[in-house]
Amino acid sequence: ITAIPVSDIGLPSFYKTAFVQLPVNCTVINMQFYGDDGDSTLTSELSPKFEEGRQSLGLLLRRQLDDDREIEELWIFEYDGLQFLKVNEPFDGTGIFIRNLDRSVDSVHRLTMSEIDGIESKWRCTKSICTGNTTDLTMSGSRGIAALWYADEKLIDIYDLEEDEESSVCSAN
Repeated sequence: ITAIPVSDIGLPSFYKTAFVQLPVNCTVINMQFYGDDGDSTLTSELSPKFEEGRQSLGLLLRRQLDDDREIEELWIFEYDGLQFLKVNEPFDGTGIFIRNLDRSVDSVHRLTMSEIDGIESKWRCTKSICTGNTTDLTMSGSRGIAALWYADEKLIDIYDLEEDEESSVCSAN
């Protein structure tokens, strides 16, 4: 995860980066920031207001199963606990230089369903892929929802992210 601050006065002098390890056999299809108060930012000190609600990251993952089937999973996790490393002077003259993982200085956070094993997913939904793939993910903190749009099936799945926080896993087929 790389957070690059936006500036009206030129290029920022730094960015922040953290590394998250995905679950086994998963690839990222889409990613959205989610703030339960409607604000979504990785750099709260640059936000118009300094107080924020809970900030999370939503990842739409595609998982390859052992029997060659694929499922899509929407994982949402809070990123406040990640250890972000500040990278100063990230410009090489042609653009922003995004650094690679350096195990001697970087922590790698594993995304799991258990806080003991890594970063705990606060909410997760699994959907079998029938005829098509998800074409879009939208999240609204002010409404407390996530929506997955399947163009091939002309279908939209809408999930209430705030309704039942004790039940953090759903399944749709």
